Amino acid sequence: MRLRLAVALVLISTALCACKSEKDEAARAEAGRVAHQIDLLRSAATEEKPTLRKLLEQTACSVPDVCAVKQACSEAYAVRERAMDALASVHHAIGQAGDLPQGTSLVLSEAEADVKRSGTLTLDCAKQETAMSERYKF
Repeated sequence: MRLRLAVALVLISTALCACKSEKDEAARAEAGRVAHQIDLLRSAATEEKPTLRKLLEQTACSVPDVCAVKQACSEAYAVRERAMDALASVHHAIGQAGDLPQGTSLVLSEAEADVKRSGTLTLDCAKQETAMSERYKF
């Protein structure tokens, strides 16, 4: 009877360890996929970043801390994208008219604020990604 109980306990503990190990490996793989998408986005040319940011947003995510990194990086690059779009519109407006259209200075100041904010958010993204890489060791 004792032997059966001991064997049952060993089997149960082994099964629990295997489940935890599979769950850990799934989280590690998910973190690796998210990090890969972030790396692609970070190293892409400016004109490729919007597409790659959308791909990052579409990357499956179920692990809360991995999803937080994904969200932080997506937001950082969305703010950057908004700033670049605003700067491009100002540049276009300057090229089209002799005088600056009304509201151009406001668009420019908002773009400048977004550039600064995206710098801060991008740095935070990198820090979170590094911490995630260290945690999941991929």
